[in-house]
Formats: sequence, C-alpha cells, structure tokens
Amino acid sequence: MSIVDFDNPYEQLLIRGRVVDLRPDEDLAFLDSLSMQYTSRPFARRKWNRRVVCVIEPTVARFRRSPLVHAPSG
Repeated sequence: MSIVDFDNPYEQLLIRGRVVDLRPDEDLAFLDSLSMQYTSRPFARRKWNRRVVCVIEPTVARFRRSPLVHAPSG
C-alpha cells in the first residue's frame, strides 16, 4: 500500500506485507465506514458481485519525505 500526502506528493508512506485474512463485506459496512470518515457519505457505488476486506500483516513500513518542493502553479 502506498499513501501520498495530498498537499505534498513528495511525502509518502509505503507499507508492504502479506494478506493473512479475507473477510466478507457483502453489505459494504466496512467500505461505508471508510467512506463516511473521508467523504461524510456512504460509498456511492453499490453494485458489486462480491466484496471482501483484505487484512494485511505488514512486513515493511517506510515513511519518506523527499527534499524536493511541491509548488503547483496557479
């Protein structure tokens, strides 16, 4: 998994690992909880054939901040 800072794309977190469990989420409860946290609304796309949550056991977690400067024009 790679997460990049919205305001500074040169700041990032990398997590590597292996999937240790698959959990069904047919009613999208887990996805809705994430969507509510970030958008204040349930997840909009409701039509899925199958939905699972992958539980990952991390083996590497690395934070990196590049010395480059993000200066968007405008």
